[in-house]
Amino acid sequence: MSIKSEISARVYFMYVMLVLAGIAILGMIFRTQQVEGKYWKAVSDSTSTSYRTIEAGRGNIYSADGRLLATSLPFFEVRMNPCAEWLVDSTFNRHIGPLADSLAALVKDTTARYYRNLIIAARAKHNRYLKLTRKPVNFTQLKSIYRFPMIDMKHYRVCITVEEKGKRVNPFKLLARRTIGLARDNNQVGLEAAYDSFLTGQTGLQLMQRIPGAWIPVTDEYAQEPINGKDIFTTIDISLQDVAETALMNVLEKNKADHGCAILMEVKTGKIKALANLGVTENGTYDEIQNYAVTEAMAPGSTFKLATAAAVLESGLADTNTMIDLEGGLKVYGKGFKARDHELKEKVVTLKRAFEISSNVGLSKAAVNAFGNNPQRYFDYLKHFGLFNKTNIDLTSEARPVLHDTHHKLYNRNSTLPATSVGYESQLTPLETLCFYNAIINNGQRMKPYLVEEIRSFGKLVKRFEPTPVDKPIVSASTASKLHAMMEGVVTRGTAKGEIKNINYRSGGKTGTAQIPDAKKGFSEGGSLRHLASFCGYFPADNPVYSCIIVVFDPKAEEGKYYGSQIACPVFRELADVIYASSTNLHTLQPNLRDSSRRTTKYPSIATGAGADLMNVNAMLQIPQMNIEADMWYVGTAVNSGASMKAKTNFGAARVVPDLTGFSAKDAIYIVERLGYQARVEGAGKVIRQSPNPGTPLPKGEIVHFILGMPNASITITDRPKKDSTKRK
Repeated sequence: MSIKSEISARVYFMYVMLVLAGIAILGMIFRTQQVEGKYWKAVSDSTSTSYRTIEAGRGNIYSADGRLLATSLPFFEVRMNPCAEWLVDSTFNRHIGPLADSLAALVKDTTARYYRNLIIAARAKHNRYLKLTRKPVNFTQLKSIYRFPMIDMKHYRVCITVEEKGKRVNPFKLLARRTIGLARDNNQVGLEAAYDSFLTGQTGLQLMQRIPGAWIPVTDEYAQEPINGKDIFTTIDISLQDVAETALMNVLEKNKADHGCAILMEVKTGKIKALANLGVTENGTYDEIQNYAVTEAMAPGSTFKLATAAAVLESGLADTNTMIDLEGGLKVYGKGFKARDHELKEKVVTLKRAFEISSNVGLSKAAVNAFGNNPQRYFDYLKHFGLFNKTNIDLTSEARPVLHDTHHKLYNRNSTLPATSVGYESQLTPLETLCFYNAIINNGQRMKPYLVEEIRSFGKLVKRFEPTPVDKPIVSASTASKLHAMMEGVVTRGTAKGEIKNINYRSGGKTGTAQIPDAKKGFSEGGSLRHLASFCGYFPADNPVYSCIIVVFDPKAEEGKYYGSQIACPVFRELADVIYASSTNLHTLQPNLRDSSRRTTKYPSIATGAGADLMNVNAMLQIPQMNIEADMWYVGTAVNSGASMKAKTNFGAARVVPDLTGFSAKDAIYIVERLGYQARVEGAGKVIRQSPNPGTPLPKGEIVHFILGMPNASITITDRPKKDSTKRK
């Protein structure tokens, strides 16, 4: 072989070897990436560690009396390793079925077959961090999982990894839900949004290792301990909130309204005690879907007439006794606005009377007569009243009021002044209207409304929010007093007469009924005209403690029934009645409203009942106990004049029928059954006759018949049974 051929052979050999080596390398690359890629990625991940942030526990939200309104409950994400080294096939196959059955029965979100296939597939793919349930489980469910087949085996539980996930819940469900808000990523509302920086807390750091699909802690220790968020204590009274939402719900359902709101505020402080918002859902039920009280600005209607009356009185250009010709119930202002009164029965009235009957003609004429030559002066008064500004309540997304003064591009010199004076060409939120009313009720002093009273961290006070006056009084004391009388007149002899009435307290306020124009056709014929019914008022009138506004949008149950007096007043009355009945401190503020001849210094009567119960009632009402004994039963009606009462024992020995004349059926049945007898009752009222007669020996188990009717006036005191004397049927 020539040298040339030998060299060529060697070159070809080396070339072939290099090609084969390249092919082998490409094959190894393909095998590593495509065949063994997941395995090596898992190995890589298992060696990757990093400091990861740990979310802090979110703070709680409480009501004024310390009840939880929002809190974070612990839920747990459970992951398992179905391919542990000591979990041999025989053991796995024996327990996979019972484990799948147990998971399906516990979580109830899918079938046992789903869990069986999920775990088997994870074992086949060497998934060492399988998410066991679709949703995080609670602590009780977690404890059950630890007792499930396969998981409860010795050595295997260490292959269960649990990661805590906080879930925000509202224990009172619907109550004030929109005010409290929702804690969602990038979409928070209500107090959850306004106080997020306090509630969130400070995140921590923990060294964690990455495995396929998740990060797991390397140790239980933190590089930086997370600090839980602070707790906020609101001004909301959950009991009053419940009453407000229930009353509002009833009115909305009864009148098939679109939505509504109710706000209750303390007059002197500006604290919001209840804030209810309800709107109709797609399925026809009502829910807190939007905070209408704060975010929805609409034409207020006749409730705005208080601002007009305040401006007129403050100007000195008219007084409450200034006479106004109502012109038959129709007054046309240029081509832009018609002031119209419905069902008008009076022709010439005072300004006070025009306000009481909510005359559009009367109030618009009062405004034009006072400010027609200088309309901007009227709007300057409204600015001074704070009606051009937001209330700056501690909630996000408060709508800004809309009013067209003479500098506004939509101002019309013929119509804007008279239209605004009766609640049109303007937009206010219910809260903005209430804050103005509250200022008038508070003798002119405007208060900033607020919902959060304290911020605490582990029980320690961090910040307290105090009542905040807004500037100087907006009206004089004299004007405020006149406006009080006008608002009380609305209730006693005006548009709210008969709708709000309680002999124990007086109240004042103003009804409102606004027409809401069609979005496209406005007030023109053929448009879909809707109404806004409202009432804004206060109670007790002699010493105001609470102000309140009720707004109901688009009531449509009955044609012609959309006035504020018909729709909104019942909610105010129910709320006021409940508050007065449950707040004894209000009673001391009120003079005796009844005729002086009916007043008495005697204590109330004591009705039939157990001595222990009567003692509790007397203690609560601060009535002398009259030697009442806990183990006695008081029968009949005893007028407490301060004299002692003598006890008379007549139960007698065991197996003797006691004298139960004068007892209620409930108490009589309780006593004889505690003595071992059976009871049979006929009629209604109290026991007037019994058989066998009192004192008759009777074995246990026999029947005692009671005839009920009108009791006599005699008083008998008997020994109370000694056994189980604190319980009754």
